[in-house]
Amino acid sequence: MLSLRSSSRSSLLSSQTKVTVADLGCGTGKVLLAAVIWGFMNGLEVSVVGVDRMDAYVREGRASLEAFKERYPSWKGISSFLTGDFIGSSELWNKADVVVCCSTCYDEALMGAIADKVRRSEVSELPSVL
Repeated sequence: MLSLRSSSRSSLLSSQTKVTVADLGCGTGKVLLAAVIWGFMNGLEVSVVGVDRMDAYVREGRASLEAFKERYPSWKGISSFLTGDFIGSSELWNKADVVVCCSTCYDEALMGAIADKVRRSEVSELPSVL
């Protein structure tokens, strides 16, 4: 599932220079690192927020982004990796322009809760592209 904040959909794809990407169930943060690298190479400031229930994954994601920051100190984005429940985090949903959820291991109840959260927020679900 990939969702964009409805008010950002057109500007994100054209003139916006700063974007916040949230990954629900981020694992080791590879999707977020790819977003940061893509943005960096295209002059877009991408800040990322990753949330996962597995602390070991979150630590690895943090380490990957820290290594990127050390190698490319001119990157101005912000990265946050959190251990916990992304459904209950209204701050996460309110700040993100793009919400990514690779839901290969989520049960039907969790997917329903994610869909409900998307419907109640300003985020609009887009067709899956992967």
